[in-house]
Amino acid sequence: MDGGLLSPVPDHRAQTAARAWRRHVVSAFDLDQVFANMPKWQIEHEILSRPQGVSTCAMLLLDDVGLASNRLGGRVRATGSTPPGQFAIGLDIACPPGRQFGGRPLTRNDVLFGYSGAELDYLHPVGFNDLNMILPGTLVEAAVSHRVTEPIDLARFRTARVGDAGVLTRPDLWRLFGTLAAMLHGEQPMPDNPMTIEQLRAEVLDAIGSLIGRYLEVGGDQQVWHHRRPVAMRAAEYMRANLGEAMTLGEICAAARASERTVEYAFRDVFGVGAKRYLKILRLNAVRRQLLRLAPEAIVIQDLAQDAGFWHMGHFSADYRGLFDESPSDTLRRRFARDELAFSRALAGDRR
Repeated sequence: MDGGLLSPVPDHRAQTAARAWRRHVVSAFDLDQVFANMPKWQIEHEILSRPQGVSTCAMLLLDDVGLASNRLGGRVRATGSTPPGQFAIGLDIACPPGRQFGGRPLTRNDVLFGYSGAELDYLHPVGFNDLNMILPGTLVEAAVSHRVTEPIDLARFRTARVGDAGVLTRPDLWRLFGTLAAMLHGEQPMPDNPMTIEQLRAEVLDAIGSLIGRYLEVGGDQQVWHHRRPVAMRAAEYMRANLGEAMTLGEICAAARASERTVEYAFRDVFGVGAKRYLKILRLNAVRRQLLRLAPEAIVIQDLAQDAGFWHMGHFSADYRGLFDESPSDTLRRRFARDELAFSRALAGDRR
């Protein structure tokens, strides 16, 4: 599926002349490792809290219909956009309080819809468990056509929409989505013959048509972005642009064009932490990304920390371990676990 949801690397495969299914599961204590194998739709992430357990991303491709389910052992902010020409639907399977989109708290009954470039901005709490479906817009139009009196205008979903799609009032839909999530995570068997695969795909398309039809029928468009999000985003943009520089809360507020009180409220509403804590989280995530991406000979931990705005290595190391549950050298050791020479080069660079 060009630009679609799933990784092309399967761990199971069933092939017919007409339909195929592929499943790919990534499970790790390290959230970076999980996100590195997630859908290829320019997802960026920030780890917001120390991991409390294993995280899993399970993905399934039913021919041209993609499904994914995430179970996260840490608190994460994930941002990105829906791929060109693709329609995405996201719903809650079993999630504790704290699930947000664009700073707006979501309820169990809220379903997210986005089409072709729609901006995504999730805040996932610890214990998050969801189901996402993504498919070409043409399939959505066909699935909804017999449920609405006028042709659906997919362009309205280029801005993400959140609303009541009647999931909790439809036991049949709820059972189907629960079964799909269980299949994704290997807790229920996948279909083993072409006819059953085709039937499952048809049921998924019918459920998607039902969700969107109900949403359009109710007409309950809700504002998807929190009203304080622009303040938080201006401040966060300033932080990222000046990550290696010393900055005061007053400078951040000036960039956000808001008072300290408003900025603090905005950060807690949108990111779940205060402005100063979020700045430290950005800096720690920036160092970690470099440790995971740079060539071994280019890695000097102290330089990377200073480039991200840390001037006291003792405090940096403690903060790094507090957020990621490992030291910077542990991160390198895991990365180069199968390449002792590269790990030695990285450590040698750090001692220069």
